[in-house]
Amino acid sequence: VVNRGLLLAVSVMVVLLFVLSYITSQLPGINEIVIPLLSLPSEVDVGAIVSDTVARQRNALFDVAGVFTLVFSAIATARSLRHGLRQVAHSTTISRPGWHDPANLAVALGAITLLLVTWLLTLATIVRTRAINTMLGADVPRFAIDVAKLGAVVLGIGIVAGVVAAMWRGSLPNCSRRDRLASSLAVGVVVTAANFALLDAYIAALIDPSASGGLVLVFMTMAWVNAVVRLLFLTECWLVVGGTKASRNAT
Repeated sequence: VVNRGLLLAVSVMVVLLFVLSYITSQLPGINEIVIPLLSLPSEVDVGAIVSDTVARQRNALFDVAGVFTLVFSAIATARSLRHGLRQVAHSTTISRPGWHDPANLAVALGAITLLLVTWLLTLATIVRTRAINTMLGADVPRFAIDVAKLGAVVLGIGIVAGVVAAMWRGSLPNCSRRDRLASSLAVGVVVTAANFALLDAYIAALIDPSASGGLVLVFMTMAWVNAVVRLLFLTECWLVVGGTKASRNAT
């Protein structure tokens, strides 16, 4: 899952880079992102740095190879994820789902959507108030924007927790509802925190002339995928062990 998910995450991150380019183009010459730019001089044009990165990586997603990588990695990730979750849930070796299983495509589309939506919500929370007002074309009070940003964080946690809870409900029906909800919420909180760390590190690499943005993108995304996937499977293992003990005690 990690090996296949890395290609998928990098492809989706390139899409996020295009969104970041649009945001920074709204206020040329002004730091539009809150972190990690607090110590940067105001004359540093973050938008120009991002636009230059987009120009160099434009073909990474929109050429034939890029589209093929996105589609193949999404389906391969979905297939491996389904196989791994089922194998842990049944505590035995089972056959892999077929490549032509329609469920692979549904899970792949869901994974792409989940990545993009949660990363965009994280990005929305680190955009400066003046950049948001410029994009909205209105003078929104700072308090209202801060509340909206907090809501974006809560929404991101809720989306991840909801998806994970639905997974546990389908694959681990014997586990208690309380354990499923508690573990899902914990996964949502940790994944959201990991999203902030990922974007913070990547933006820091973009503005650092001594760093390679492309390499940092790959390595940070690799770390993110490793952490998230292992967290997901460790949580499932915890639920399976807890459910098995509960069954034995009941017997």
